Amino acid sequence: MAVGSMSGLYIGASGLMTNQNALNTTAHNLANVDTAGYSRQQVLLGDSLYVNLRQGNNNNDFFAGTGTHFIKVRQVRDQFLDTAYRDENGRLSFYQAQANALQEVEYYFAEMDGSTFSDNLTNFRNSIEELKKDSLSLATRGGLVSAAVSVMNQAKEISGQLKKYQLNLNDDIIKKVDRINEIAEGILDLNKQISKAESNRIDTANDLRDSRNLLLDELSSYIDITTKEEEDGSVLVFAEGLELVSEIRTFKMGTAPEAANDDLVKPIWLDYDNMDVFHFDRIPNISTSTDVGGLKGLMMARGSITPTYADIPVKPENATEAEMIAYNEACEKYNQTVEPYAIANIMAEFDQLVHGIVTTINDLLCPNVALQEDVTLADGTTLAKGTMVLDVANAPVGQGEGNKVPGNELFSRKGYERYEKVTANDGTEYYVFREEDAANYDSLYTADRLEVNPKVLQNYNLIPLSDSMGGENQAVLDALLKKWDSAFAKLNPNSETPCDFQDYYRAMVDEFANKCKSHTKMVERQNLTVNDVNTQRQQTIGTSSDEELTNLIKFHQAYNASSRYVSVVSQMLEHIIERLGA
Repeated sequence: MAVGSMSGLYIGASGLMTNQNALNTTAHNLANVDTAGYSRQQVLLGDSLYVNLRQGNNNNDFFAGTGTHFIKVRQVRDQFLDTAYRDENGRLSFYQAQANALQEVEYYFAEMDGSTFSDNLTNFRNSIEELKKDSLSLATRGGLVSAAVSVMNQAKEISGQLKKYQLNLNDDIIKKVDRINEIAEGILDLNKQISKAESNRIDTANDLRDSRNLLLDELSSYIDITTKEEEDGSVLVFAEGLELVSEIRTFKMGTAPEAANDDLVKPIWLDYDNMDVFHFDRIPNISTSTDVGGLKGLMMARGSITPTYADIPVKPENATEAEMIAYNEACEKYNQTVEPYAIANIMAEFDQLVHGIVTTINDLLCPNVALQEDVTLADGTTLAKGTMVLDVANAPVGQGEGNKVPGNELFSRKGYERYEKVTANDGTEYYVFREEDAANYDSLYTADRLEVNPKVLQNYNLIPLSDSMGGENQAVLDALLKKWDSAFAKLNPNSETPCDFQDYYRAMVDEFANKCKSHTKMVERQNLTVNDVNTQRQQTIGTSSDEELTNLIKFHQAYNASSRYVSVVSQMLEHIIERLGA
């Protein structure tokens, strides 16, 4: 290619075109200074071909430039910072989801509002103290019943709020799953547009890439993702190790009922044979980098079951080897299915407290004893040795004519009588205790099933606080206070110290408050980490108006220089042509 005067026009024109592109890109940057997710764009310019004019001595060739040319407009991003930001953003969302849930539940116990469950427990104990002064008075008996009603009403309210909130989290889980599917479809659509726009291997669809990166940032807050960019510019997305967005399709998520509680939902992969999205065989933690994603955080806050006191293993006294094996297995199950899940755990612990209060009071008012031998009933059936029946001989009774009957518990299970009355062959009547059975929810003394005995509400004299002669039964009253102030259970199998009712409640609330504070502090620390990584990222992708204005001046001056150069070459050619024509 010869280099002559006419080529000078091309050199100038190339300068005009490249600087015009640079000006357009700079103006685009300035217009998007405040646009969320926008990445700074940068024009890459290169030298056009050089022409070898002649070969000099010692291989020192003489070259002439033919101008500049536009290579491409590149998106200024750091892939490693993007990955780091999404990992840390996902971890922030994991703990934020749990912190929000814990803070919501903390209000249910009203520890800051003056009307606490602890106050009602104190009032109940005080009502027992008053009974010791005069258990025959309807006023003191009414005080006991009133205190029992207050305890039961608040227990049911707290339990109901916990269950309602646990169900409400279903809606959040479903919304997040739906949003993940929407984002996946959006990324697939952008992949197609980007691949088409960049198919000539020259153009770059930077604005489309920004939109896609913005979706990936949002997706990282819901679920743990990894990405892989293909040669055609499309991005493959993997969620929890499985492909979410491929080159040609998305893989849908959905929800399905939990196996242990069909009122609760769990995320599943509709396109992977309804496989669970999350596997909690190992509890998520920071050491394994599995504590990522707000969706998983919601699952960890809520739990997969709605537990009762029966889900907290109680170590049997004087246990046999077989009983200890069963207890250890139950503890392992508890530590896997209840303890790690904040809301499920406090539901179980609170229900254990309610169960302990109710059964302690009932068992003193209506004591049971095991049969020492088989008893044949009038209908021909047999009560087996060891069957629990009302200890009629030692049971307190109600007061007044027509009320001196035993077996009236203070707290009862709705629609489920405490005893079944049967008659033996010899005419002896037995009150067979209808024992609790974890497989039969109706049989449990759990908050949802409890109420103050309707019979007692109608007639306070039925409360069994008297002896057979109609006098005060001080032994029962003393036992009530002693039991109330004695340790009844550990908070959970991982606790060391048995607690009485008041201490148990305080320990439970303190434990939950510590979890709440721990997650809140984790959110604060993680926020700092996310902000730090994002600051580093913004230093790369962010658009500075001052810098872009500087570039605007620079490219404008270069454009003017190229324009002036073209003018000079044009004038020179005009002069040459005029001379040749003369």
